[in-house]
Amino acid sequence: MKLPQIFATCLLVLLMTSNAMAGMMNIAVLAQGDAIAGKDRYGSFSGWENSGPIVGAAPNSVYHWYDSYSYNGSYRNAFMQYEIAQFAEAVASITSVNLYLYNIASAIVGTGNLGTVNHASNPVAATGQASQLIGGNQLVGYVTDLSPDGWISFDVTDYIKNDLTAEFNWAAFSVNQFGYKSMAFGSAEQELASYLQINYTGADTPVPTPEPATFALMLLGLGVLAVFKRKSCLNGNR
Repeated sequence: MKLPQIFATCLLVLLMTSNAMAGMMNIAVLAQGDAIAGKDRYGSFSGWENSGPIVGAAPNSVYHWYDSYSYNGSYRNAFMQYEIAQFAEAVASITSVNLYLYNIASAIVGTGNLGTVNHASNPVAATGQASQLIGGNQLVGYVTDLSPDGWISFDVTDYIKNDLTAEFNWAAFSVNQFGYKSMAFGSAEQELASYLQINYTGADTPVPTPEPATFALMLLGLGVLAVFKRKSCLNGNR
């Protein structure tokens, strides 16, 4: 293959891959995007009083306890929002979506199911602020006493595709207390932000265009190739 043909082929491949790459994107919750909130009770003459939202909790503790002797009690749920607007025109290109939480096993109290992970079916009012306390109404899965310490994941592909089809800019989830138990997961403030991992393929995905340096390196490589080819020809003519 002659040098001009090599150059044209490399350029075409690079241009094609910049517009048709398959890959993965992580969308992490922002500091204002996760919060905890719940209610507290103080004695037999007290009702359940709202507590929170607490934006900046580290970690996000989800629990419920109640003392039948003193009538004191407390519970907390966690709320998260993730920006998905960048995939609004690329729903068909999405192959899978997983929600990742950093489970803190040392916070576990109780056995069996410790908390429920839920997706909000209608987050039309969501603005990325977890203080809105948009709770999930669709059960995604459970965190249990057998969940490992560290990152755990939940398949939320259909939920996110439905959100995008409905033209929601934000996906909202909550982790709700389950029984008189306790669990916790990492927060953005701990640099253990929960995140959505979106896998995609096709030409209409929001992938970054190669930087000018990429093209420069390719051209430099072709230039070096041209020099060697010229030297080879000169040596052959001697």
